[in-house]
Amino acid sequence: MPPKSESEIMETIDKISGEAEKIDAIAEIRGHLRPESDSKFYPIIQKYNNGNLNLEEAIQTLLEPIEKANDGEDINALDLWYSFIHSAKRTPFRNAESHDRLGKLLKGIKVHSNNEAPKDDYAGLRDFGLAARETMNDSPGVGAGYTEPEAHAYANMQYFYATISRDGTFDLWLYAIWEMRAALENHQADDGPDDAHKPGTALQKYRARVPAAAAWIFGAGHKLYQKEEDLTPKRPNEGNPARGGELWKGMAGFSKERWALWKSRFEEIGQMDNVDEYTRNIAKEAVSAMAESEKS
Repeated sequence: MPPKSESEIMETIDKISGEAEKIDAIAEIRGHLRPESDSKFYPIIQKYNNGNLNLEEAIQTLLEPIEKANDGEDINALDLWYSFIHSAKRTPFRNAESHDRLGKLLKGIKVHSNNEAPKDDYAGLRDFGLAARETMNDSPGVGAGYTEPEAHAYANMQYFYATISRDGTFDLWLYAIWEMRAALENHQADDGPDDAHKPGTALQKYRARVPAAAAWIFGAGHKLYQKEEDLTPKRPNEGNPARGGELWKGMAGFSKERWALWKSRFEEIGQMDNVDEYTRNIAKEAVSAMAESEKS
């Protein structure tokens, strides 16, 4: 089946009322990484999110298929992590309580001990990093478009990644730099027809990228402010994933100076005439949150 056009996607989601359901539909249409249709894990996480399972019940129920797999039954372990991540995408980042609840479940799996299973299945959250990295490809302009549900889903995911980094469950701090670079360290411009997988206007890019960057401030601002880390490559043949955008020529890594640039760019975007009110308000809110994060 050929991919649907943007207009066909809009027509499809316009028939759906809830945003979480729109996010589900778009993920299926675009082929985003998500739980399997017959996932053993996703329904359990939804029951937990809805308050129908407590934390310990959810941990035990989620781990039961994995423990059976250790006895020879096949299991798609990545489906567990995509079930978590898709659940985060469906949860508005404003709903901090639900994100914290989901994070506690992930941490509960991490600390779970079972003498019958290899330790790194739990303590290391094996393959979670792989799943998280792959979902970053479902970003606006790449695997995703610029519809409102897609932009919200991406910001929601970033908020989840921020909170689990903040809480020490899994280190995804580098993604904070990626989001700040995409939103703040480059001036946005309209794409030409061949400039991106899914070309967007400057307005669309600000509207999608600024909230995703701000989600890191809202979810982990104080810890992010405290981070000081030089990630400059040690060898010439290494990649430089923490590099700056066009507006940052300093150290590749985390620093107070780079934080200051991010803050100044949020301030600037909060006053721009060529972005919409939603984007301006998110940028202003990020500035206020950054000021709070700077307090001891």
